[in-house]
Amino acid sequence: PANIEREIKAITKYKAKHRKCPYCKVVELERKGPRRIAENDSWLAFTPYASIFEFEAGIFTKKHVDSFSQLGEPEILQLAELLKKVLSKLAELQAPYNVYFHEAPPGKKHHVHVKITPRLITWGGFENCTGCIINTVSPEHAAEFFREEAE
Repeated sequence: PANIEREIKAITKYKAKHRKCPYCKVVELERKGPRRIAENDSWLAFTPYASIFEFEAGIFTKKHVDSFSQLGEPEILQLAELLKKVLSKLAELQAPYNVYFHEAPPGKKHHVHVKITPRLITWGGFENCTGCIINTVSPEHAAEFFREEAE
């Protein structure tokens, strides 16, 4: 898909300049920040800094892995643990959502992650016309919501 190709180009450009995967850097920063939802040995869940959707969340591998096929059963189970946490909280909002599994196409480099995009609002004329998205829930507030124990 075109969006994955754009991500791969951006990753390649960043790595050439900084000698590090940009997603690895994001994971490093978000582990200590206010947008952190939860983590386990293999994964980190957090709300993105510039989230497009209200209560958007990402779950990223802590180690750089290009493909889900490179993960073992313990890592998959730990992913399921964090997915359950995030999706259980979204159930409290009765929020419809999409889940995207990002990995590298064959022969490419990427950083495995899962993106969860709730669909709580319908974009209006401003968003559709300008491409500028108005998100009324800060990622820090969304992270606080996700960190609360599920009801």
